[in-house]
Amino acid sequence: MLRSTLVAMSITLLSAGAIAHPVKIVPTNDDLPTLTCYVAAKDGLERANALLQKHDSNLRDFRSHYQCNGEDIVIFTKRIERKKKQRDSQAWYAKELGL
Repeated sequence: MLRSTLVAMSITLLSAGAIAHPVKIVPTNDDLPTLTCYVAAKDGLERANALLQKHDSNLRDFRSHYQCNGEDIVIFTKRIERKKKQRDSQAWYAKELGL
């Protein structure tokens, strides 16, 4: 059975006339699975895998036993990366339009 690891996140995107807020990702505890999800969201899958290897594990093993916020770590990380890119894109347009 897969265990789900929660990482509390607040992703705020630019709304009309407002400035972009940073993506805020906060681990809920200091367990290795939670920290792995946190590192993956913050720094990418390579860094998460490096963390796991320091603890005699790897991404393949992690994926078969844990989830990040109810999702596979790869899907979770890609979703966070998309949100960051969307936020950055909206901030660029707001700057160009003088908002």
